[in-house]
Amino acid sequence: MLFVLLALTGCNSGENTNSESGSAGSENTAESVATDLPSMPVTMTDRMMYNMDELKGKTILVLFQPDCDHCQREAASIQENLDSFSEYQVYFISSASLPELLQFAETYKLDNASNFHFGSATVDNIVGNFGSIPTPSMYIYSDTGNLVKEFEGETPIEEILEVI
Repeated sequence: MLFVLLALTGCNSGENTNSESGSAGSENTAESVATDLPSMPVTMTDRMMYNMDELKGKTILVLFQPDCDHCQREAASIQENLDSFSEYQVYFISSASLPELLQFAETYKLDNASNFHFGSATVDNIVGNFGSIPTPSMYIYSDTGNLVKEFEGETPIEEILEVI
């Protein structure tokens, strides 16, 4: 369990692994409501709990740790390009405490953006849904909940902006 915790909370080495996903593995019909969004409960900073697979509209999930320098740089880059994220609901998710998440949101000036949300999930839920991933990792979903693109590790903002 300690290895899993370290794998999740440790920052990446700066290398970036990107992959694209189409809808090849999942067929969506009018009757089907299956999405690629993870079935993962997240407690938001307002203490409300949401299951990520119930989110509607274009969504971005950013898995991060507040004390990760790669995550901090990614957040600063996102903040400098806030307008580019206006069509998305952006969820920063971490295993950190809610006060730490609030401090991070305030430090990187994301706390006043109405489409940015911060929440906490257990390490078990994060690893169970995403595996052992570097931080930050970003998952971009279409308005139907299908995974469009994932970025594992710190990613130049220009690459992210090309997708959104």
